Amino acid sequence: MNRLTVLASVIITLSFSACSKEPDKEKPADKAPAPAPVAAAKEASPAVSPYTSIDQKVSYGIGFKVGAGLARENALVVDPEAVKAGLTDGLTGAKTRIPEADLQAAFNT
Repeated sequence: MNRLTVLASVIITLSFSACSKEPDKEKPADKAPAPAPVAAAKEASPAVSPYTSIDQKVSYGIGFKVGAGLARENALVVDPEAVKAGLTDGLTGAKTRIPEADLQAAFNT
């Protein structure tokens, strides 16, 4: 399987995993909430988010999940600005800035 296929699969999987979470069921009133793990403090949300609509929150979540997944894949150094440009071009239907043959050659390398 070439890198393009793997990357596309990772992006799709991470995108849908952000949407497939079921809401937490309410805890019975007689049980105290479990203490938050130490790692949760690192992942705490900012006090005020600039993203207010559902579309913005889901969009951010997709980007965050994809970025976190790529960060775990230590096999590739990712340029965030190039990723942003590629996402923007793909979402807007713009022509690719890199010839398709060059893209395929880069993924095959």
